[in-house]
This record gives sequence, structure tokens and C-alpha cells, in this order.
Amino acid sequence: MNYTKDVFFKINYNTSQDLIKVEHNSWTSKILRKIKQNKILVLTTIAVAIFSTINVIMICSFIKVLQDIYFMVIS
Repeated sequence: MNYTKDVFFKINYNTSQDLIKVEHNSWTSKILRKIKQNKILVLTTIAVAIFSTINVIMICSFIKVLQDIYFMVIS
């Protein structure tokens, strides 16, 4: 029963120092573990972010070109 609790709560006993250690996973280590496990998902997310940024830049550039053409026609 004690072994099951130790595994469930992630408790380690260090015999050389005679103390009990409880593992605490920080949120950054959890994120890094998820990234290592789901490489395809991470690559897809990065690609979508890059393509979305490029798309916004191209739309802004196209609007600027249209404004330049509009002002050339008016004057």
C-alpha cells in the first residue's frame, strides 16, 4: 500500500541523505514535455503562425498599393 502511494504521489526516498523528496513539476517542464511528445502538432502550430503573419503583411501591402493607385487616379 505504501509503495502505491509513493508511486501515485511521486515520492522518492534518498537513503544516502535520509530524506524524502516529493517531485514537483513546474508548468514549464510540463509544456516542454508536451512539446517533445507532440512534435507534429507543434510544427503545424508554428507553420500556421508564420503563414498567418505573412498573410497579414501581404494584405497590408496590397491595401497600400490600392491606396496609392486611388490617389494617383484622383490627382
